[in-house]
Amino acid sequence: MENNKNRFVKLKTGLPESEEFDITFLEATKKEVASENEIIKKIAETDSKKAEKLKLLFEELLRNNSQFFDWIEATPENSTLFMKDPFVAIKKALPSIPTELFDV
Repeated sequence: MENNKNRFVKLKTGLPESEEFDITFLEATKKEVASENEIIKKIAETDSKKAEKLKLLFEELLRNNSQFFDWIEATPENSTLFMKDPFVAIKKALPSIPTELFDV
């Protein structure tokens, strides 16, 4: 029987001018495919090279999804870094991803 539970991290945060709010990071599902991502498709309409890099980065994230979620769950600082600067967080969590994929 397949496990349908998704992992998630909930981060409570706020801005100086607002009340606290929650941000939830959900683990990718097995059915997600980079070539079907609507944002990547939209970017491809105007910049195919950028879209291809994003597609490769997305594929790496999907391939390393469990390892990334292990890292993001490890400390509140990791979750906060991902919220503030996703690329820096991904580089720290998954150093094996080629750095040129982040040059978008």
